[in-house]
Amino acid sequence: MKCKAEASRPLARLDDSDYQRRLKTARDRLAQAQARQRATEATLTAVRANFERMKALRERESVAQQAFEDVLARRDSSEAELEGVRREVSAATVAQQQADDDLKHCALCLPIAKATISRKYVETGERVPAGQPVFQVMDLAKVRVAFGVPDTKVTQFRAGQALTVMADAFSRRAVHRPGVQDPAYGRSADAYF
Repeated sequence: MKCKAEASRPLARLDDSDYQRRLKTARDRLAQAQARQRATEATLTAVRANFERMKALRERESVAQQAFEDVLARRDSSEAELEGVRREVSAATVAQQQADDDLKHCALCLPIAKATISRKYVETGERVPAGQPVFQVMDLAKVRVAFGVPDTKVTQFRAGQALTVMADAFSRRAVHRPGVQDPAYGRSADAYF
């Protein structure tokens, strides 16, 4: 299989149903964590207000020390709980971003702008483990042609001479590349390949 492809068009798509479920689960967990954060913040606001009232009463010695310490412990506990919930929200946000990135990367795109797919290793619907090649891609914009010339024909060629090379990869068309460097003579020459 030889066909031309462009980087903007995906060559293949992975089955993304698992990734969609993971993203939905991550969004749900984030929403739950955010709801718990709002509830914990509301509770902490009420606990802080109660603490300030008890503190004012304690300064006037209108309330027992034990009652004040109970409210102080509840305030500290609520602040620690809020810190834990904020971390859960942060972790859930990262998990949602990762799930979203995973879903976006379900398309296999070319690593080069224009290329030729020289070989396909899988068929549609086939399950492929991670790391297994699925296509062989060639960048034909940078092809170097090396060939041997029989001793009896060497005198028919000279350095820098334009040549026409036919190849299956080029659909049996000749491709011209001007200004190819001739390493033997250190000068530029037109070449066809």
